[in-house]
Amino acid sequence: MSAAQLLNPKAESRRRGEALKVNISAGEGLQDVLKSNLGPRGTIKMLVDGAGQ
Repeated sequence: MSAAQLLNPKAESRRRGEALKVNISAGEGLQDVLKSNLGPRGTIKMLVDGAGQ
């Protein structure tokens, strides 16, 4: 039994490779959002949800 399952029996266990792929995908998503915001020519953007908040 993994440590996560000891703390939360409903937790899903992921293989190391799967977890790495998920983390890389999340990082790439953040990169897409932030890349035009950084640097001397960066723009200011506000993220809003479907309700406009």
